[in-house]
Amino acid sequence: MKKQIIYLSGAINDVSLKTAQLWRKKIMLALKGKYTFINPLDYFYNGDYRTTVNNDKRAIGASDIMIVNLNDCGWGTAMEVHLAYILNVKILGITNKKNVKDNPWIKCHVPIIYNDVKELILNLEDD
Repeated sequence: MKKQIIYLSGAINDVSLKTAQLWRKKIMLALKGKYTFINPLDYFYNGDYRTTVNNDKRAIGASDIMIVNLNDCGWGTAMEVHLAYILNVKILGITNKKNVKDNPWIKCHVPIIYNDVKELILNLEDD
């Protein structure tokens, strides 16, 4: 059986590189071998925004699941979530922020939200 592909969506430009990498690395390490991951930090390029956006759009279209870190997210993350929703990619969110969880746009587009990375990993390990 083919491993499901997970796209890791979340802030890149609006946070430090360390912050952008840390949660992604935790998920990839904990679920290594169970899923195939697409980490936009592996190919992110600040020079040509069209190339970056088109690479992200193709990657989202090739994914079965999107994990989105809803903490500190900006325009790019929001647009990635919307594209995943339109393409019927399963979307799993991470945040413990009540105001984010209560946002009607988040409720509509991100049906499953975990409080933190650890909770998400525990649930995906059981799948």
